[in-house]
Amino acid sequence: MTNQYSILFKQEQAHDDAIWSVAWGTNKKENSETVVTGSLDDLVKVWKWCDERLDLQWSLEGHQLGVVSVDISHTLPIAASSSLDAHIRLWDLDNGKQIKSIDAGPVDAWTLAFSPDSQYLATGTHVGKVNIFGVESGKKEYSLDTRGKFILSIAYVRNPCSLFSPQLYFMRLQLVTAAVWLAQPVVAALLVFGGDGLAPQSLRCPPNVLCTEP
Repeated sequence: MTNQYSILFKQEQAHDDAIWSVAWGTNKKENSETVVTGSLDDLVKVWKWCDERLDLQWSLEGHQLGVVSVDISHTLPIAASSSLDAHIRLWDLDNGKQIKSIDAGPVDAWTLAFSPDSQYLATGTHVGKVNIFGVESGKKEYSLDTRGKFILSIAYVRNPCSLFSPQLYFMRLQLVTAAVWLAQPVVAALLVFGGDGLAPQSLRCPPNVLCTEP
């Protein structure tokens, strides 16, 4: 039986240009959901989802070029955004203020994701590297070379075997370029997929393992 879906709510004119990234999180203090959007209009917007509608909370300015990736901390009221201006910016979701700006280097933060403990930010680069930045220090702590292609999407997962059945998992490793690192406590494992001619724009996974797909 096929599930039927319908649009629950539509926000018209959410941005002045294309929206390239969306993140969804929970605001436990207000018992509501938080949606963060990043757009080519250089803005990051923070929305409150409650009673089946979106209300704009903050319009965050600071990026000089289009915003290509956003994520929300799992443990803190913080969002992160990366832009074509080569900077990562951290935002306080409680007051809409910028916490920190990190110079990630040209096209070295095309995509980003918070670690499950929110101590690190993982970014995917145009040369197939994964850089790990300290949230507190704002500095690059680790760099993992996948020897792959442009990394378009990155996410943490709880267990690599939860992504596929064992048979499909090993078949996937044979069909595409894959690399696995053990890098505790930053990541439990890093999975990198590519080489099948596909270029997915988004990859969402459960916490504890870092997944990238070029």
